[in-house]
Amino acid sequence: MSGLMDLADEIAKFMRSYTGFERVMVYRFNDDMSGTVISESKIDEVESYLNLFYPPNDIPAQARELYKINWMRITADANSQPVPILSSPEEKRNGPLDLTHSLLRSMSPIHLEYIRRQGLRASMSLSLISQDRLWGLILFHHRDEYYIPQDLRLEVESLAQ
Repeated sequence: MSGLMDLADEIAKFMRSYTGFERVMVYRFNDDMSGTVISESKIDEVESYLNLFYPPNDIPAQARELYKINWMRITADANSQPVPILSSPEEKRNGPLDLTHSLLRSMSPIHLEYIRRQGLRASMSLSLISQDRLWGLILFHHRDEYYIPQDLRLEVESLAQ
């Protein structure tokens, strides 16, 4: 297990240094889909989440399924207002636009409130998939708005895979 913990520590340190986020954590799902923060790298000014345990309902099944489809989720500013998508009447008749695979879609209001309650404005997550199973997440937090350039997003996503 220490090899895994050492690797998780290196991932958190590297990703924080590489991206500039104030806190980066490695979160591991347990068999019952509860989760634990197994590693963390952070600036001194933010509280530690290391070893915190989260019950299975903290990340609902629907969200976990989306993490398996979209390996990256990002919120540059939890206080920004979503922009409506306009479509022609013909397109509206075809039903709602499926944004399942869209990286830049708005987060759910519940998730945005969850971020704000933690004193955060920006967050990013990368899925860690092992044998077609959601093993865990790399979680990135920042107290101010924080925009990640596309090239950096692509690089960290490929590193997580």
